[in-house]
Amino acid sequence: MTRDQFELLAPGGDVESIKAAIAAGADAIYCGLDRFNARNRAANLTLDNLKSVLELAHANNCQIFLTLNVLILESEIPAVMRLLAQLEQTDIDGVIVQDLGLAYLLKRHFPALDVHASTQLNTHNTGQIEFLKQLTASRVNLSRELNIDEITHLTKFGHEHDVLMEVFVHGSYCIGFSGLCYISSARNGASGNRGRCSQPCREQYETTKMGSGYPLNLKDNSAFNDLQALADAGVYSLKVEGRIKKPHYVYTVVDNWRQQIDRLCDDKPLSTDTTELYTVFNRDFSNAFLQGNFGKEMYIDNPRDNAVTHFSKVHKCTSLDEIKQVKRDLYDKKTDIIENVEQKIAEMKIENSESGSSLKGAIDAPKLEKLPSNPAEDKRLSVLISNPKDATLALNTDIDVYFQLPMGLKAELANMLELFNAHQNLKPWFPAILIGDDFEAAKTLLEEIKPSMLITNNSGVGLHASRLGLAWVAGPQMNTANSYALKCLSEEYSATGAFLSNELSKKQLNYIKRYRDAYLL
Repeated sequence: MTRDQFELLAPGGDVESIKAAIAAGADAIYCGLDRFNARNRAANLTLDNLKSVLELAHANNCQIFLTLNVLILESEIPAVMRLLAQLEQTDIDGVIVQDLGLAYLLKRHFPALDVHASTQLNTHNTGQIEFLKQLTASRVNLSRELNIDEITHLTKFGHEHDVLMEVFVHGSYCIGFSGLCYISSARNGASGNRGRCSQPCREQYETTKMGSGYPLNLKDNSAFNDLQALADAGVYSLKVEGRIKKPHYVYTVVDNWRQQIDRLCDDKPLSTDTTELYTVFNRDFSNAFLQGNFGKEMYIDNPRDNAVTHFSKVHKCTSLDEIKQVKRDLYDKKTDIIENVEQKIAEMKIENSESGSSLKGAIDAPKLEKLPSNPAEDKRLSVLISNPKDATLALNTDIDVYFQLPMGLKAELANMLELFNAHQNLKPWFPAILIGDDFEAAKTLLEEIKPSMLITNNSGVGLHASRLGLAWVAGPQMNTANSYALKCLSEEYSATGAFLSNELSKKQLNYIKRYRDAYLL
């Protein structure tokens, strides 16, 4: 293995954390500005200190990727265009995006900016990789829920299509697939797709017979002992989560991963010592998704720092005094780490490093054509069913009847083919998650039944439908939030229409223009 086969990608929630990542040996850092990024709680950067950060990073052979990884509202399009025009004047190494409208605008108006597909796009099958490649994505962050065999398959496919694969190797897990979790949004209007997740999965719920007060609280991800498998799989970018974490956390995790990667590249035995990783914040660690071992051991009944508990078990503490000594030792160790990191980053001088102010220095952005607002000519009623016994409804009515297909489609393919062949007017509704053979089964189903219309929450299915010349509508879980996302789906993939995001308010919905004769649902 050689070092150019890997990229160690570190989080940078503020200037000090960015310095810490550089000092620890990161190859690249992802960071956000004060708008349009999925970590609103981080201090973030301004455009002015972004330029200074770029100078510092590039002087240390480190790249900087800017996160624009949220859904963009219609009213924000002009501001986003101005920002992209500003970024085009910098030496930014890439932009990380979620919104399809934003990706469309980048392709059409800012082709010089390198596009990376965010984890928020929930990429887990080959069709999605091709879908994103068509929007000029040079790399894709794969869903954290994939196992190593699934990653290997997608990485090989990515190499064949000149798309790099990126995988999270350390940090927080989410209880839901990225981009598809609406718990925070439904509970208090704080959308994770807008960078405002309130982390309801980390909260305590009423204890049940299952026994856990924190039933949604996953342990943290750590693939530290899986580097060889990831290397064999062909993964390029090894990404550390943590833009809300402190500089000493960033330094410790990145430094350990840097040393591990260097051992692999130098043909030295890989370390299994995770002591330092357990010293900084953690909720205990799991690699269950990567290993494909799902179960109760992935969860922990405490969302707070697990370090004291971990080392108390390591030292087999049996008394309160022994646990107190572990706390003191851990405090001393963390203090040493913090002082060491502060000394290292103090040596890195950077100008305009004050975080949190508004963007300045706007320049002329490309003028967008005024999109016409086409009122719907007629309104149609449609029904979604999930019980095969209700399929006869499609024979007895002229309304559109959609059948909700299962995620485990491969196992049910024969039954689904029989169902649709017996009910010619029945239309398929595809789920958002279709991994591996289930995605192949979805393609087979389309090729066999050739429906007059379909709805899909998976972009890979949408791409395949367009190649078959089938009329298709983007489902609600494709998170269409602005007119340019609708235009993207129509122009790039021949979509007939789209559901608008369930997270939009009535006022936000009213701003969206109906592109051509597209269906809006």
